[in-house]
Amino acid sequence: SRNEPTVELSLLGSEVVKSINYINQNSPGINIEQYVIMPNHVHLLIVIECGENKISLSDVVRRLKSFTTRQLNQIYRTENSVLWQRSFYDHVIRDPDDYANVQNYIDLNPWKWKEDDYYSKD
Repeated sequence: SRNEPTVELSLLGSEVVKSINYINQNSPGINIEQYVIMPNHVHLLIVIECGENKISLSDVVRRLKSFTTRQLNQIYRTENSVLWQRSFYDHVIRDPDDYANVQNYIDLNPWKWKEDDYYSKD
């Protein structure tokens, strides 16, 4: 059995978790089911219920980025700090096998951090 990688969240990482929890608790029809916060990116498995819910994936990501940025600007007493890149990568899950693959990818991402181009021991 291999040891689990240790994840120590920075202040920014902690604020991302708070934003995820806020969205899950205050946005009916939206569920961020799974996530992993890495030093330079985040992976999210977001489920948006169909029906009368008119929110898009872009809206959910915008909320997450906005909540987190607002909190960090308040903490650091800054204005208009840029914390996130404008775009994001998305993937529509098509079937149960694809869903399992995405879950696995998120779970294993911390194991792959040392292979990342931006990995640093500092």
